Amino acid sequence: MPVTGMAQEKENMAKIAEFGGAMHAMAEECGSYSAGQLKEMKAGQKTASSAGGLSAEEFDTIFAKGYEETKTKIAAGDDSQKKTMCEQMKKMQN
Repeated sequence: MPVTGMAQEKENMAKIAEFGGAMHAMAEECGSYSAGQLKEMKAGQKTASSAGGLSAEEFDTIFAKGYEETKTKIAAGDDSQKKTMCEQMKKMQN
């Protein structure tokens, strides 16, 4: 694979890791998944990301960034926004 292809893959994995962190925060807020399910999903994402070129440390750092940024946004939101977010999360589960 050319270097540019590998770099693109790693960048994509970074986006997925950040999105995973954001989804984790939303799922916690909404009670969409159990702690065990969330742990399993994160482990699966981490494995997939390492196949795409991210180290475990890079994954954890990027995942945490997405998680913390989303937690901050959730805390700043009102009940209506949280309800809408949880309804969207529920739709994604089905």
